[in-house]
Amino acid sequence: MNPFLYIDKDEHIVYSDRTTPIKNKDKSLEDWKSRLKQETLDLVEKVNKLQDFLKTQTFYKLPRVEKDLIYAQYKAMIDYLQVLGQRCEIYGIVLFGE
Repeated sequence: MNPFLYIDKDEHIVYSDRTTPIKNKDKSLEDWKSRLKQETLDLVEKVNKLQDFLKTQTFYKLPRVEKDLIYAQYKAMIDYLQVLGQRCEIYGIVLFGE
């Protein structure tokens, strides 16, 4: 018996040790997946823009303390993006190519 997680009709993540996954045909699940995909794609766009900014003279001329804060922000965004990407992978959400 393999435990697994599923999302109930109220969009709560639920742990189950049933032998078969519970199928949720509720439209809210697809809405939730769509929002997760959009959030991930939006963050990808923001990370790309920040990466471009890190290569500019404007960034280069900033005081060290501001650069350090922007680097910290960039790292946090990358960490968050990795989490969202893992969640998309778990739920079979294809971000690019479909």
